[in-house]
Amino acid sequence: MLMLTTNSSEAFATREAAISGTPRRRAFYLTSRGEPLFAWLHGEPRCAGHAVLICPPLGHEQIHAHRALRHLANALAGACLLVCRLDYHGTGDSSGGDDDLHRVATWQANIRDALHWLENDLGCPRVSVIGVRLGAALAWQAAMQHPVANLALWAPVVKGRTYVREMQALSMASGAGVGPESADIEAGGFLLTAQTAAQLADFDAFTNQPRCQRLLIVGRDDLSDDRRLFDRVAPSGIDVRQVRPPGYADMMAEPHNTKVPREAIADIVAWLTADAATLPPGGNHEPADALGADALFRFRPLDAVAAGPKRTLRERILTTGAAPELIGVLTEPEQPADERPLVVLLNAGAAYRVGPNRLHVLLARQLAAHGFRCLRMDLGGLGDSEALDPARENDAYATTHFRDIDAVLRFAAAELGARRVVLMGLCSGAYAAFQAAAQFANPVLVESVLINPLTFYWKDGMSVLGPAAKEFQAYQYYSQSARAPRKWWKFITGRTKIGFLGALQLLAKRWRPSSWFATGEAAPPDDARDAKLDHPARDDLSADLKRVDAFGRHLACFFSVSDPGYSILMHHARRTVKALCRAGKMNLFFIEGADHTFSRRQPRQAVIREIVEHLIKRYGINEQPPVGSTAPAKATL
Repeated sequence: MLMLTTNSSEAFATREAAISGTPRRRAFYLTSRGEPLFAWLHGEPRCAGHAVLICPPLGHEQIHAHRALRHLANALAGACLLVCRLDYHGTGDSSGGDDDLHRVATWQANIRDALHWLENDLGCPRVSVIGVRLGAALAWQAAMQHPVANLALWAPVVKGRTYVREMQALSMASGAGVGPESADIEAGGFLLTAQTAAQLADFDAFTNQPRCQRLLIVGRDDLSDDRRLFDRVAPSGIDVRQVRPPGYADMMAEPHNTKVPREAIADIVAWLTADAATLPPGGNHEPADALGADALFRFRPLDAVAAGPKRTLRERILTTGAAPELIGVLTEPEQPADERPLVVLLNAGAAYRVGPNRLHVLLARQLAAHGFRCLRMDLGGLGDSEALDPARENDAYATTHFRDIDAVLRFAAAELGARRVVLMGLCSGAYAAFQAAAQFANPVLVESVLINPLTFYWKDGMSVLGPAAKEFQAYQYYSQSARAPRKWWKFITGRTKIGFLGALQLLAKRWRPSSWFATGEAAPPDDARDAKLDHPARDDLSADLKRVDAFGRHLACFFSVSDPGYSILMHHARRTVKALCRAGKMNLFFIEGADHTFSRRQPRQAVIREIVEHLIKRYGINEQPPVGSTAPAKATL
């Protein structure tokens, strides 16, 4: 049974002064079918004459498009439209999961409930909808039952059966099958159950019409121009237009490679603001004028509550109050165990706070089910946390992230009463958690949990796929070749990419004691180290590990067996790592069958289970980890 509770505190809003030119926005929860949906509202009450609902895509496309849709919402709000973007049930920060029943009908109901809220609760006289990919198909279906003023479809899925085949092909290409006897599809890190796939396959935009006055079709520039939907709708009397601006492929790239499709956003904003029926700013719109600056949100709850099988879980939207404000979601049991530390999850690469494949949401809710509070954060320039310097937005290794982590630690102690904090991160988040443990003097930080780190040292201009990483890969290849008798002749005759001398120089460089086992003494921990929150000055992993130890902190590392992180760690600091492990100050865990981001369900469940069991073992009081379980206990909002 899921329910929402009201919160007596004032609704959270990002400070307009923090980022010049950024429209006001609020994060909150909507109720749909009795369950909480996470949502954002962008814009001012005076702009409530015309509201716009953004319907995101599903699965991995939702993670990738998040940045672009945030920019779209800000651009629309800047044009004096009131904009709502929401996470459907079982997606993003909302309640539910991939294997829930009747998902397609639930998503359609979510859209209709959001439209009803905009029209009836906020009193918006004119409402439009923008849908992206599968979100466009859902918006089309919703508009068949709930009339809207304008409907914009961005790279729309027009036939559900085609979309399902795309997901099947993606699943086969990634080798992410869910079992030979299962009809479920696991694609891009997300599960389409057989029921959901069958429901999606029934959709066909060519068999029905939406109830809207104007229709915009935004085509994909990476495919040939498809005007079938335009030709189908044009005779109906709907004012339809089709454009094909650049930028779709860049918008849907991996999160760290995404680019904001500014031309497409400009086309959508221009088309919506050209709606002749849109009320002008400051017009005679009594509902909006009657509402105060905060009244739009005063009756919306800020926390979501779920009665799970083991504990009651609560999620709250938090901001640090720093400049810029950092956005986070706190998941906690209704009665947290005071003796257990607060777990802070950092961004994985440039993916926003839900994590790749929604890993952070699942992990946070499992931790909360075992008595831990867990805060999923967006660091500055990532996810929904604005960057002070727009040029550094989407930088997964920004120097400012150390300042942000310091602010989060101080916020956790001052506002959440945390006496101990565990930092946790995957990929770039693992690097940040590690260097924070090596540099920060703040005693509230007691442990860092590193998941598939790709580097332990960084400076601006580096790339995890750059020369250093390629040199390490080359070292691995040639060191193995040197031990393989059948490859000796090719090796000594110089028939390699870098030649015989080049291979010997590489091996000699890597075998030097100064490279294998850094012998420098760790700098003593003192409060002055926090004065410079930055990337480390020296590439000396062994010394960094010794500093973590000198601060009295613990390290836990979780590696996918196929990922290079463990080899990199042992290559640079084997002796130090072994000494810390023997002393019980460091733990290493390995997950079979997992890729870098745990995009397959079973390895994802395995790493969640291993992390939960590790933290229970270290901090759990009067609780034993599950014995013999093959999957984490189900505890989802």
